Amino acid sequence: MVIRTASAGTALLAVVIMLALGCNRNSPVQPASLEPTAFSGVEALSLVQFTAQVQTRDEAQRRLTFLENPDTVVANQNCEITRLGNGQEEPASFGDIHAGDSVQVFGDRNQNGYVYAYKLRIRWQNSDSCQFAARIATMDQTRMMLTFRDRGDTVFADQNCMCVRQCSRLEMRAQFSQIQQGDSVQMSGVRGPNGYIYAHHIRICTSDPTGRWDIAFRDTVATIDYAAGNLTVAGRSELILVDSNTVIRGILVRITSGAEGRGNIDAALAGPNSWGKSFVDTMLTITDLQVGDIVQIHAVFLDSATLLAKCITLVDCDQVEKKKCIEFTDVLASIDVAGRIVTFEGVSWIALVCNGARLIGLDGEPLILEDFLPGDMVAVKGFPLTGDSLKVCQMTKLPGA
Repeated sequence: MVIRTASAGTALLAVVIMLALGCNRNSPVQPASLEPTAFSGVEALSLVQFTAQVQTRDEAQRRLTFLENPDTVVANQNCEITRLGNGQEEPASFGDIHAGDSVQVFGDRNQNGYVYAYKLRIRWQNSDSCQFAARIATMDQTRMMLTFRDRGDTVFADQNCMCVRQCSRLEMRAQFSQIQQGDSVQMSGVRGPNGYIYAHHIRICTSDPTGRWDIAFRDTVATIDYAAGNLTVAGRSELILVDSNTVIRGILVRITSGAEGRGNIDAALAGPNSWGKSFVDTMLTITDLQVGDIVQIHAVFLDSATLLAKCITLVDCDQVEKKKCIEFTDVLASIDVAGRIVTFEGVSWIALVCNGARLIGLDGEPLILEDFLPGDMVAVKGFPLTGDSLKVCQMTKLPGA
């Protein structure tokens, strides 16, 4: 009777040991060959965690391959498989995984090079790619979650999300924990069926020599309002504001009258008057820009629809002959308020005062065209159109006539 009791105890102990080995994902049990075979435990060489899009699935081998990721993943027999939806994880099976799904893999790399997964999380299927730039409103470091000012999206950073910090033209590796409320970021990711965006790349924008900026781009000026101090470009929807701190620079051909210039240019550009030209690499103002100019802009986001330019550089400097900003002083001869046409006593320009022109009084106050009268002495700045036509972007009253 005692012997039977001892044998039963030994058998029970052996069962417990076998169960313990079977439950341990780091069990030293090895497959008979190097072919990936699904089993409950492997000897791990390193821990592996990544998210990738499924390329192929082998149901019999419980094996997955991925796009743009060389790893072959085998799901252990006791692998936990879940589907993430609406912020919650729900139980799933290996058969629920399909080509095209984005799957988060948690596993161990074995000596045969395969990754044996102890958890697979199905993230979404048929997701839409998404890219945008915005300023951080709130962040949750624990959940790796971001929300944004003036944008309703919620972003979750993937576990393998690449975070970088951009400074001038350099990018440096950064951590998600370094993102702060109020930072501006550029992010790339995919939108899941639950509406959330899952980011695989986040760029934290910092500064260049002209000051802090969130975004930089090159584009063509589509509209410009000199009086209001704003412009738009062809390839972006935002309104771009210019203030007193905005740096505007570039090489411009300035045409001046009389002895101020150096030599004469084609008389067709300026009528019968004598004009000179000079090439100036200098600081400019918004009135030196016009529709059609190619500009490089560094800006910060004020909201999702508005940028504040920190620096604007006139790019097409090799086309300076096309950038002729006329500046002169003269007396107004006539004013057509309705047609916004003015003429002058000393020069032959027929000038169109554009709706967004800057009109300035004796004390620097803003004026409207009705505030000007024939006989007023004015300083004029504008761009030649065709023939003797001039587009006025700025006109300032001067004392005396």
